[in-house]
Amino acid sequence: MQAKSFKLNMLALVVMLGSTSAVNDLDLSPAWYIGGGIGSSWMDPDTDGTIYSVSDDQDFAWHLLGGYRIDNNFSVELAYTDLGKADIAAGNSSAGQISYSQTTLGVLWSPTTKHSFRPFFKWGVNYSDHNWDQGNVIYDNWSGFVGFGLERFFGDDDYSVRADYTFYTEDTEALNLSFVKYFSD
Repeated sequence: MQAKSFKLNMLALVVMLGSTSAVNDLDLSPAWYIGGGIGSSWMDPDTDGTIYSVSDDQDFAWHLLGGYRIDNNFSVELAYTDLGKADIAAGNSSAGQISYSQTTLGVLWSPTTKHSFRPFFKWGVNYSDHNWDQGNVIYDNWSGFVGFGLERFFGDDDYSVRADYTFYTEDTEALNLSFVKYFSD
């Protein structure tokens, strides 16, 4: 129930960000940018065919990002996300935690808009690093990722707040809120 409540609160924030926009001409010229944020993550380790089960699949997430806005519609972005840990149980006993981190290199695409907010979609390659604190399983793998969100610009379009939902692998996803600073060329 707590995960559903958090998702609904973040959705309300996204709607608020979009509804407070005013029409203006966004200055989305090429620019480098950096940012970071916090959020919530959901992890679903594959325990099928084992004696283990997932006892807690939600945690606090944080991330750092940097990128280059090529034009009004496209950016290239590198990001690191720590998704936290999933608790594993064997029967009624704790069997440790699996920690999750993701490093992504992707493309962001946004439709052209004259509003101070805009939706975006992102996709690219993802490097997953999952470690079980019991030392038995270490999982490193490359895969793809996809995500979507809404970005709201402030202060001569040099700052923004983003809310996004990202699917990293078949067993990890996160809802993030980020602050981004743009450095125009």
